[in-house]
Formats: sequence, structure tokens, C-alpha cells
Amino acid sequence: KEPITRLIDTPGLMDTNGVAKDEENIAKIVRHVRNLASVNAFCLVVNEQACRFDSGMQDAVKLLVDSFGPNCLKNMGIVFTKAYGGVSPQDSKQNAAQIAELISKRTGFEISYVSSWQMDCRPEQLATTFRLPQSEVDKRVAQRDNALIELLRWARANNPVDTTGATAAEYEQRRLAREAEEKRKEAEEKRAYDKKVIQTNIEKRSLEYNRTSV
Repeated sequence: KEPITRLIDTPGLMDTNGVAKDEENIAKIVRHVRNLASVNAFCLVVNEQACRFDSGMQDAVKLLVDSFGPNCLKNMGIVFTKAYGGVSPQDSKQNAAQIAELISKRTGFEISYVSSWQMDCRPEQLATTFRLPQSEVDKRVAQRDNALIELLRWARANNPVDTTGATAAEYEQRRLAREAEEKRKEAEEKRAYDKKVIQTNIEKRSLEYNRTSV
């Protein structure tokens, strides 16, 4: 019997409804994955036609690392979608290496290498979109299927990441803002308490003075 292989995409992250919705979605992902107990692979899906790994995407990866721990980076791969053939395999590997470097800088954990695959998820549409001959479409279908097989082999070869202790994280900027606000409120409460204590002590001394005077 073939062992179960679990690959986790990041549905809902970088949601257009903002970071609050992202955090709601990461909570759903964490609850689901925690019940699975382990995961073989985490896949970052990047559009090869707009290969930008901007600060928002970096923050999303940091959210995953904060939720699942740094071990998830060891089992993280990059899937370049819409790979229509304009980017060579060598350039694609270089793009993956640059993304890995950005992830290392953002998370603080070194990544020596990240596996990556180029996939045209719907090569059949190229026949009408780009008027490619059927022979070329068949070739690209085969390339996609081979990439999927390579991806599954890679995932199955990974040591599963234990996810039983996963905890949904906050975006770092929101967490820092929340912690700063909590410290501000704590300081205000302390000042109010100290002021009340001082006032109480003054009142006690005043009563004691009046009693002694009498």
C-alpha cells in the first residue's frame, strides 16, 4: 500500500480582503493540518509570467514559518505556473534560488537549496490561445505530467513535518503593533495604580495627622 503523501498549498493567503482575512485563512489551514498530524511538503505557487516575490509574499511565508516552525522550510518547494516556455529551466532555477535567498532574509533561517518545477497547468488551451500545433501541445502536456511526477517523488522522499503543535500566527507587523498597544495599556494601568496608591497614602497620612492632632 502506497504511503499517504500530503502537499499543502496556501489557499487564501495574500487575500485581497487584507491581512485580517489572511490570518483567518491561516487559522483554517493550521486547524486542518494539525489534525493531519504531519505534512510532506509545502508548495509555493508563483506565476512565472509575473515572477515577483514581493514583501507581501515574503510576509505570507513568514506567517507559515511562524505557524508551522522553521522545519517547514526544509520541505518547501516552488511551483512556477503558466510556464509557457519563455523561461529556460536554467533561468527558472535561478529565480527559485533568488526566492530562497529572500525567504532566508525574511525569516532568518538559511535555505541552502529549494526544489522547483515549471508547470503549464492547462497546456491544452494553448492550441486555441497561441494556435500551437497539436504535436507541441502534446509535448507540453507530457512535460507537465513529468513535472507533477517529479514533484510527487520529491514530496514522498521528504521527512514529514510534525504539525500537531502548529499554532496560527499573526502577521509580524500586526503582532508588533498589538504588543506595543498592550504595553501602552499596561503602562497606563500601572500609572493609574501608582497614582491611586499615592493618593491613598496621602489620605492615610492626612487622617493619621488629624487623629494625632486631635
